[in-house]
Amino acid sequence: MEQPNLETIAALLTRDLGTARGSYSAEVQGSVDPDIAFCIEGTTDLWLHLWHTDDWVEELANAVDQVQDVVMEHEAELWPECPLHRHALIPTPRDGRVVWECMEAEQVFA
Repeated sequence: MEQPNLETIAALLTRDLGTARGSYSAEVQGSVDPDIAFCIEGTTDLWLHLWHTDDWVEELANAVDQVQDVVMEHEAELWPECPLHRHALIPTPRDGRVVWECMEAEQVFA
């Protein structure tokens, strides 16, 4: 499987994080073995390591799930919230990428 483009992943995660109330970002840091740093108000809170596996899409879904947990704990609310129901969407690997999915409706939102 093709290796992930960390800059693209960080940009997409930062875009999604823009829907939360707090100040969150994701950025690539490091030059030899780069990682994605998940930041809250400019301070790194969590490192996302994606290049150590052949199934990086599954690994990315797990990493996004960790980010989701941190955001929901920090905000004390669901994030991202399903527009159809009152529950959080689930980061799910699908067709070589990670999407936000409502498991109840079996519908992808992003």
